[in-house]
Amino acid sequence: MKKCITVFLVLVFTAGVIGIIGKQHIYDCGIMSAKTIRDVNEIQCYLEVVDSESQMKRYKKMLEEGSKEFMEELDMLEEADNIAVVVPTGNLKLYETEVIQEVEVQEVKKGDTKLIGKTIMIEDLGAGFRLDKKKSTIPNCYSIQNIMQENTKYLCFFNNISLNQENNIEQFHLAASGLFDCLDLEHTNKTRLFPAKEEKYKFGDLADVEFFCNSQELLDAKNNLKEKVIERYCG
Repeated sequence: MKKCITVFLVLVFTAGVIGIIGKQHIYDCGIMSAKTIRDVNEIQCYLEVVDSESQMKRYKKMLEEGSKEFMEELDMLEEADNIAVVVPTGNLKLYETEVIQEVEVQEVKKGDTKLIGKTIMIEDLGAGFRLDKKKSTIPNCYSIQNIMQENTKYLCFFNNISLNQENNIEQFHLAASGLFDCLDLEHTNKTRLFPAKEEKYKFGDLADVEFFCNSQELLDAKNNLKEKVIERYCG
């Protein structure tokens, strides 16, 4: 009996040590401990994936006059429960497969107007950190877009979820489009490009970047599409 108890205690102790080591490893990368965008800005990371030339054909079709592809994209955005202008407070939570950001709703284009002036949480299920044994990777939105920056206006398309029981704040998730779910209304990156190969960056140095692209043609196409969406909803 004593032997069984001893073995049990050893296993519990070992599991605890492994958990602490694993937790410390994650904290060292700055992921789980990040609570604000300022914390994230200190993270040394890699761009895991940027938008590539393989998408160029699709974007060109969307830019054509009367494009069916662009109208389909707008239809997906229109299906969102809420379309609103929001401003991130800077508070957030990072996970391996998602980023949850706190924002203040300033204007509602579609949806619940009672949200105006409220602070809510918006969940991005296509973003987050992914770790491997050798390096950390940058948190990315759909692997092609930056997370929302503090005190900057964004046009956001998001759906209802529920009340966040942890902090009693309403929580929503970005709409299913994946291309224009949140758009920076104050800045447009016209020139900054990223090579196809991985290079190390400090996340704070990427704060002025909205779309991660590796060619000027690709970046111009995305900016032109962005302007068309903003013109439709913000005139």
